Amino acid sequence: MSGYTILKVLQEPYKASIVTSLSAHLLYIDDPSKASHFDRVLGRALHSLVNLDNLEVRCQLCWENRHHYLARLGARRLRHLSINCVENANLVINCVENANFVLGSTVRQETFSSVETLKWSTSFGSPLAGPTNPAYFPKLNALEYNGNIASNILLATRSIRRLQIDNIRPCHHPRLLVSLRSSPGRLTHLILKYFDNYQVVIKEAPDLFVQLQHLGSIPWLSHTDPATFVNSTLSAVLKLLPNLTSLDVDAGFDRERETYNDLVYLSKLH
Repeated sequence: MSGYTILKVLQEPYKASIVTSLSAHLLYIDDPSKASHFDRVLGRALHSLVNLDNLEVRCQLCWENRHHYLARLGARRLRHLSINCVENANLVINCVENANFVLGSTVRQETFSSVETLKWSTSFGSPLAGPTNPAYFPKLNALEYNGNIASNILLATRSIRRLQIDNIRPCHHPRLLVSLRSSPGRLTHLILKYFDNYQVVIKEAPDLFVQLQHLGSIPWLSHTDPATFVNSTLSAVLKLLPNLTSLDVDAGFDRERETYNDLVYLSKLH
C-alpha cells in the first residue's frame, strides 16, 4: 500500500478515530510541486486524526516552505510530538528576527496545548520551536533538542523535568545554565552526549541538579582504567547529586563482565 493510499484511508472518519499513534518517514521528492502536494495530503490526514496521542515524523522531504501539515493537526489531546528533519527549511514553527520565536499564524494555540514531550531534531544551527507565548506547550515537561537558542527559551519558560541535548558545544553551556535557572521546573532526568558536558554544567551550578534522579550516558569503556575514572572524575560529579538513583553506562558485548565489576565497585562508593 503506497503512502498516498494510507493517508487517504486515514481520512475516513471511523478509521481515523481509532488511530492514536502515527510514525511517518517522509522520503525526499525531487519535484517541488509533488512535495507540496504530499504536504497537503498529509495535512488532511492529520486533520482527521482527532484522537492522535503520539506523532513521530522523520522528514527527508524538505524543499523551501515545508511542514505546513503541522498547521492541520486535528488532534484534541496530542501528548507526544517528535520531529526529525534533515533540512528544517522554513518550518511552520519558525524563527524570526531579534531571537523572538513564534508559531506560524496558521497554527492554532490549542494544537500543542496538551503536548507533554517534545523532540525536535534538526541539522545543527536550524531554528527550533521555542515560543515565548505561554499558550503554546504549557504542559511541556520533557524536551529533547540540539542545543539551539530557541529551545533554550522553551527550557527557561516551561516546567521541564526531563532533558536530552545532542551536539551541545562548550560555548552553549553558559546559555544553558541561564535557561535552567529561569525554568519553573527542576530536572529529574538529564542526558547529554558527552560526559565532559556533564562535568562542566553540574560543577558550575550543582544547585540546579539536586533533584536529578537519572544521568545518562557515561562513556565507560572509552577509559582504559575505569576504577581510576570513577575515583578521579565520576565520583566528584556523583557526590553533587544526592537523589541520583540510576545512570546509563556504555558497554560492548566484549566487556560485559568488566563493566559489571566496575558497577559493583561504583555502588560500594555511592
